[in-house]
Amino acid sequence: MSELPAHGVGTNDLVDLLDRVIDRGAVVVGDIVIGLAGIDLIRLDARLLLAAVDTLADGGEGR
Repeated sequence: MSELPAHGVGTNDLVDLLDRVIDRGAVVVGDIVIGLAGIDLIRLDARLLLAAVDTLADGGEGR
């Protein structure tokens, strides 16, 4: 009987998760505002698209 790592997630689970995310694609959106004394000095709008080139070429349909 094999033991699972202490954190409960096996290496294969992580590989399967990353494979699924890259196959279907994922979008991460975030906003960062840096201010001083209630005045916004810097605002960053970030958008990250993670997908395989084949997925993007197929119109994002995945497998």
